[in-house]
Amino acid sequence: MVFFKLMLTGYLENITSDRHLIEHCSMRMDILYF
Repeated sequence: MVFFKLMLTGYLENITSDRHLIEHCSMRMDILYF
C-alpha cells in the first residue's frame, strides 16, 4: 500500500530520480517486513 502510494506520488510529481526513490522505498520495506 505504502509502496503504491509512493509510486503514484512519484508519477504524479514526475520525479526524475524514480530509481532512487524506489531503492529507498525498497530498503524501507525490507526493514518493515524483515
